[in-house]
Amino acid sequence: MTSETRMLIGLDDISGVEIECSKCHLTILYPISQLFKIAPHCPHCKQEWFNAIPDKFPSDAAYPAIESISSIAASLRALTRDDRTDIHAQVRLQLKAGTK
Repeated sequence: MTSETRMLIGLDDISGVEIECSKCHLTILYPISQLFKIAPHCPHCKQEWFNAIPDKFPSDAAYPAIESISSIAASLRALTRDDRTDIHAQVRLQLKAGTK
């Protein structure tokens, strides 16, 4: 007999993206439902969270990781809008089994 445990989460069950500082353990939850600007460093201890890539101008910097997180959030918002009529199936994400 084979047994399998799967953990699935619906896209509309995802309410936000949480970031925890590795230094002071402050956590910030950025809601998926709203547009947000993710900070590149901890507002409490100033620990850098993401590496920057300098832009053309000295005062500007690009944060590829922040852009990727924001893109995922925007995609989730678009997929779970109430006015979507083109999705006729349940779309879920499978979570990795608890392996260490």
